[in-house]
Amino acid sequence: MSNSKGWIKVQRKLFKHYLWEENRKLSKFEAWLDLLQLVSYAKENQQLISGLLCKWGRGQYPISISFLCKRWNWTDKPVRNFLKMLEDDEMITLEKASKWTMLTVCKYDSYQGEGQAEGMPKGKQRATIKEDKESKEYKEFELFWSKYPRKVAKGKCQEKFNKLSTSDKQQILDSLDAYIKYKPFEGYNHPNPETYLNQKRWLDELPNKQMIIEDPVVKMAMELNKKYENR
Repeated sequence: MSNSKGWIKVQRKLFKHYLWEENRKLSKFEAWLDLLQLVSYAKENQQLISGLLCKWGRGQYPISISFLCKRWNWTDKPVRNFLKMLEDDEMITLEKASKWTMLTVCKYDSYQGEGQAEGMPKGKQRATIKEDKESKEYKEFELFWSKYPRKVAKGKCQEKFNKLSTSDKQQILDSLDAYIKYKPFEGYNHPNPETYLNQKRWLDELPNKQMIIEDPVVKMAMELNKKYENR
């Protein structure tokens, strides 16, 4: 028994698949499916048609009978009859203009809304979740990269950064400003970003200013640095 509850989301690239693009006469169902993917998802669209500016919105698309005949491999009369049937069933509306006919799919959001795709995680498809995750990782890394004072081996650093846990990434972003400000002596250079990530330097316990001044190693480094500066 087929399950008629819920619904599935279909990417538009499906209609570029060789099975769909096979030269054939489309069935009525295929023609209806083609209209659903043909109309626009975006709210604002415009195009010059025969020298006139045509504007349309979400769930709409400017058509002509000859245009659909070619797409569906139908003749004139079947296309007109099919569109009339859809109009009578209140599935579409047609508004004629001088150079085109504006087709509007009724209740378009019931086909392309934000409902749950059956068999997918609630609220979004797996592909959408993956895209959101990748977008978030990109933004987090770019924030890290924009702040870190040394710009070396960005590709390797991004790969290592993306493999970190969520908590590690958050610790990096929370502590990075203080880490960058930490300079135990004049002329100090922070490690390369790849070294920073490999050594988990965001876990360093940064000493306060007084501890830095009293550190004998730091004192020696400061004296050497002044010595070279005075040469």
